[in-house]
Amino acid sequence: MNAHPKRGRPRTIVRVKARNYPLDFRAARREFVTQYVQTVLDDFGGNVSATARALGLSRRSVQILLAEREHRATLAHGSRNIRS
Repeated sequence: MNAHPKRGRPRTIVRVKARNYPLDFRAARREFVTQYVQTVLDDFGGNVSATARALGLSRRSVQILLAEREHRATLAHGSRNIRS
């Protein structure tokens, strides 16, 4: 064990065997948050302001989370831009 450079306490190093999980932690958390926001938005009948107040977020934050979810859904289904 090495001492933490600023605190002088021993630093524990944890090693874990790698496993094959379908999502990494950040992606799973992002998916949960956006799905949760969408659920609350549905409960408020699509009212973004009421959803933001209920979640303690700004309207802009709610809009960004919903836009990210929509963008990921578009990427997952493949975008087909057909131009004449």
